[in-house]
Amino acid sequence: DIDGVLNTTQSGPEVLEPEKIALLIALLQRSEAVVVLSSTWRVHERLRQKFQQTLLLAGSNPSMEGTPINNWDTYGQATGADAVLERCSEIEAWLKSNESRVESWVALDDLPL
Repeated sequence: DIDGVLNTTQSGPEVLEPEKIALLIALLQRSEAVVVLSSTWRVHERLRQKFQQTLLLAGSNPSMEGTPINNWDTYGQATGADAVLERCSEIEAWLKSNESRVESWVALDDLPL
């Protein structure tokens, strides 16, 4: 996730906080992880490019993918527990389709996954 993790209500929408980006980059460098976006930033090309450009400018160029959208008809409409279930389902679908590549994984999210 990006909103609520790499930015906050104090920084405002679409503002990526440099200190949080630095922490993410440190994690990526230590783990050689792939970034798999499960946030709405994955479906908006401008936002995805902004995130990738921010990482590049900060000295990191990780492989970046996105979780699948399970249902385009209802995408983005879920709230509360339904939003958590939707996000978990999308992460689970990505993990299942990439199980041969995944040794371990972690989710950085402000939802209680």
